[in-house]
Amino acid sequence: MAQKKKFIIGNWKMNPESTRLATGIFKSIQKGTADLSKIHTVICPPYVYLEALARLQTSTKGTQKKQKGKKKVAAQPEPVVLGAQNLNPEPLGARTGEISGEFLKQFNVKYVIIGHSERRDLGETDAVVNTKILAALGWKFKTILCIGEKVRDDDGHYFAFIKNQLEQALMGVKKEQLSSLVIAYEPVWTIGATAAMTPPLVHEMTIFIRKTLFDMYKTRTLSTPILYGGSVDPSNAQEILQQGSADGLLIGRQSLDPAGFVSIATIANTLS
Repeated sequence: MAQKKKFIIGNWKMNPESTRLATGIFKSIQKGTADLSKIHTVICPPYVYLEALARLQTSTKGTQKKQKGKKKVAAQPEPVVLGAQNLNPEPLGARTGEISGEFLKQFNVKYVIIGHSERRDLGETDAVVNTKILAALGWKFKTILCIGEKVRDDDGHYFAFIKNQLEQALMGVKKEQLSSLVIAYEPVWTIGATAAMTPPLVHEMTIFIRKTLFDMYKTRTLSTPILYGGSVDPSNAQEILQQGSADGLLIGRQSLDPAGFVSIATIANTLS
């Protein structure tokens, strides 16, 4: 059985500082991943750059179609696709400063990050995350649900914390919608740290998350990918993916460095 494609997702957060820099980084990532046929590559920039990056997507698609017509290829690489870092669950209305899924659809956005720890720090509750998950799935976005504990205690209470986050976030989500869901496990204490979680601990948590999903949905055929995020770089990506049994990576600061991001993507491509 062929292995599933791994997800390499870049979250630019509130970076970079200009459209010129954003398009430069995106072009470099497009070029560097153009021949990688065994991964899904997603970039989630600030909203203000979506239109400019969507134009780059369109120009790349035209080139790929011409190349495809010239000769057959065994596995056609996927283009880099766009994701958003958040959305408001309402379609339109009096929501000053908010972004609706209706807006995101205009810029060919395919993925949406929901429940990132930085959003939760701003006051986003599990109930709000659940509302956004249901809205994102309703709009047919591939939905990236972020979960993760702030601290890792010696008594294992973080397992109950993660289980509760999953149960609260997925209330009302139907079994058939799980194919549009991606779980990104990001232990908060590793985000921006000097070292990632060790692969054995990542493996332990991916097993626990899969078991929790099984207990919730009573099916062994779950296709929901489970990603790891938190201080990922080219030096630890392979171990996390292999020994940690992660289906991909959610990458923060390293996604703004095209060389580093492409290096991670290349590693993932060799493992898929």
